[in-house]
Amino acid sequence: MESKHAVGLYDLDREFGETALGVEGELPDWLAGTLLCNGPGRFTIADGRSVNHWFDGLALVRRFRLDGGSNYVSFAARFLRSEEYESVDAEGRLARDQFGTDPYADVFERLGRVLSPAPTDNASIGFEVVDGSIRAVTETPRGVVVDPETLDSGPTVDRVVDSEATMLLAHTHRDHRRGEAIAVGTRLGWTSEYLLCRRELGASRFETFGRLERERPAYLHSFGLTDGHVVVLESPFRIEPLDLLDEGPISAAFEWTDHDARLLVFGRESGEHVATATIDPCFTFHHVNAFERSADDGGHGENPGTDLVVDLIAYDDAEIVRSLSLSTLRDPDATLPGGQLRRHELQVPATQNGVAELEATTETLYDDPVEFPTVNYGRVNGRPYRYVYTVGNGESPVRTLPDRLCKIDLDGNTTGVWRESDCFPGEPLFVPRTLENGEADEVTGDSADEDDGAVLSIVLDTDHPAPVDESGARSFLLVLDAGSFAELARAPLPCVLPFGFHGQFFGQQFFENGGEFVRSMA
Repeated sequence: MESKHAVGLYDLDREFGETALGVEGELPDWLAGTLLCNGPGRFTIADGRSVNHWFDGLALVRRFRLDGGSNYVSFAARFLRSEEYESVDAEGRLARDQFGTDPYADVFERLGRVLSPAPTDNASIGFEVVDGSIRAVTETPRGVVVDPETLDSGPTVDRVVDSEATMLLAHTHRDHRRGEAIAVGTRLGWTSEYLLCRRELGASRFETFGRLERERPAYLHSFGLTDGHVVVLESPFRIEPLDLLDEGPISAAFEWTDHDARLLVFGRESGEHVATATIDPCFTFHHVNAFERSADDGGHGENPGTDLVVDLIAYDDAEIVRSLSLSTLRDPDATLPGGQLRRHELQVPATQNGVAELEATTETLYDDPVEFPTVNYGRVNGRPYRYVYTVGNGESPVRTLPDRLCKIDLDGNTTGVWRESDCFPGEPLFVPRTLENGEADEVTGDSADEDDGAVLSIVLDTDHPAPVDESGARSFLLVLDAGSFAELARAPLPCVLPFGFHGQFFGQQFFENGGEFVRSMA
């Protein structure tokens, strides 16, 4: 017996060309464009052998075309033709190191990953837009170009100018107001470093502009960006680079240590490490948002500086990393750690000598387990905001993957919930409503209301009355009104889509504008 959601953790056994879907309900008439989603789609390597961890499945690009005017949705899916995919397909073996799966036969092969690392290009986490093209990305400095029209993929390209980075986060920040993207990476070696990277939106690769040495770097997955600062949560989940020589995958080289958790604050322009705030030990995958408030009138003395607010999904430890192994996720008796929406506030002084050691306050904004947070990104990222969209669970301890979607109102202290029996939703992606005259601002939309738009999510239905396969399950694309959180429409798929990670919506004008987002507002 397996967990009910386990059907979403097995291979998709075929690819799909353009496939029209029936629509139940009515799409908003303004909703038109392409939703690209990324995530693992194949876990089998060869001869019944499988990867060990959800993060290690071969990338499957999923595309939905939506036209609200004609109430039309189509679907297509293709495996990313990465070097990793070609190795598995042709030779039945993983070509390079994976997060939770060890592909190496002996210590001599493992020595190569320390002395001359060759990071994987199995880019299964998300996408980034680079110089008019779309790349699938993961947590390495290598991405794979994807054609959104055909879903053809390749070549594999370097995401960063220098070759020092061992890891480069898939969660980069894209700031249209300043015309730049910011990324954070890690260089592992005898002396390791965190790397801050920047590129102009028209440039093809990141360049390093800040560094911080660390003997044992922490596992990083995302970070916060404000007008003046880059903020990184450094958890006690640390790596000893020499442990990569030991048997086991990359994740086995990380361990929960007795280090404190710290918020590391860097100057956004200079890249310099300007402040550190120690907080209770915790771990995070996803920052939600970060923003600044002037402290001038806060009674903070002669050097008031800036109040920095950092919101993230926090776990008390890093057990969630091990819990995302396939064996645990498929086990009906396993319990899964739940993340909480927490806010940290700290005051960064305007000037200081050296690195300021700060105190931070911590507040839990939402008690129930949540993950995969999204916001009206183009409008509020790096700014004060009100609404967070997440997946969530209603039970404690958590025994399934998320079983509901949540809209959390940080000002009104209320929550909207979408839930349906035996359904397991993925990341809720906010799409802002666009202008009716066609001069859409794909970054912010046109409404005065932060929540004026739609929320899209791919949902696994494990008990459908007209099953697609013997499991009695199928997936569907769900469309919610972001304001009321009421269901507007759904489009059932002809298959079960394996659970994915992150997606991005590209409005029609993205393609008409040569592969760049439209900016019509300051």
